[in-house]
Amino acid sequence: MSNKWTKAFLYSGLIIGTGYGLLKYTTPTPEQVKESLSPELRKKYEKAKRNSQKEAQKVQECIDAAKEK
Repeated sequence: MSNKWTKAFLYSGLIIGTGYGLLKYTTPTPEQVKESLSPELRKKYEKAKRNSQKEAQKVQECIDAAKEK
């Protein structure tokens, strides 16, 4: 009985470890994704990122102003 459980845990660990390794090996980093974009798409991405940061800054300013009241 114990031998079956040992095998089950070892095989399960091997399967999970292999899946995790493949995930880390095959998933690109955000920098790699940005580098693979065409120049036009990269410009759109950067513009959208700047707009998002500006909006987040405005929201934070509103929150800070509400705290002061």
